[in-house]
Amino acid sequence: MEPSELVALRDDLARFEAPTLIVWATDDIFFPVEWADWLETTIPGHTRSVRVEGARLFFPLERPEALTRELRQFWADAVSRD
Repeated sequence: MEPSELVALRDDLARFEAPTLIVWATDDIFFPVEWADWLETTIPGHTRSVRVEGARLFFPLERPEALTRELRQFWADAVSRD
């Protein structure tokens, strides 16, 4: 995936109002953390962001507990909002 592909979705993302969690690896060489910043400002439904320090692209496989912890909290927060 190239950054241009994500930018091509800008209009769709700008209309996406569902609660959105952004979990981003801080040491990924392909997807710099600035793209997480861009998503935060582009997606109106953005509710929370998490930076996984020292992680790279495949951190969900390498550190599943980091992603699982954040997903569970996000879902718990969503239930309490309803």
